[in-house]
Amino acid sequence: MATLTDENRWQRLVEECFRREAGAHSAIPDPAQDLIETGVLDSMGWVSFLRALESATGFNELGAFLTQRRPSFESIFQAFKDAQTASPSRETDLPRAGHSVRGTGVFVVSSSAVVGSLKIPSEEVDRAFHMPLGKLRSRAGIESLAYAAEDENELTFGARAAQQALQIAE
Repeated sequence: MATLTDENRWQRLVEECFRREAGAHSAIPDPAQDLIETGVLDSMGWVSFLRALESATGFNELGAFLTQRRPSFESIFQAFKDAQTASPSRETDLPRAGHSVRGTGVFVVSSSAVVGSLKIPSEEVDRAFHMPLGKLRSRAGIESLAYAAEDENELTFGARAAQQALQIAE
């Protein structure tokens, strides 16, 4: 049976995975809210969110417990409980720092991406390619492009992204 500590860890993990999918500053929805119907996530976002939860928890068949349920936090918490009940002998506890998940010694807890610091307005690109000014902005929604500055390269980008990922993971 799940303890309050388990439920608190589940809550933190679900919120963390949700924010990775929906955005770091996204508001946590009401637990009963249908995430797809209300437009919080699209169907592919929901699948990506579930895959992140499966990776983080070791519940490889989490989606199987959700097939006839609404896409909500409430359903996910119930699926965690159902998974524990269905397989009490399986290790279904959430991973703890320093502990492996099903024999693997590493799991992703954070990621990051960076772009070049040199921002070029889309109108400059329009001019360079002899297109009408504003074409990229109006047709594709591109406001600017990011290029590597003279002091930036793949190594500096990689180092900056790794540093951000470590900060996010705390």
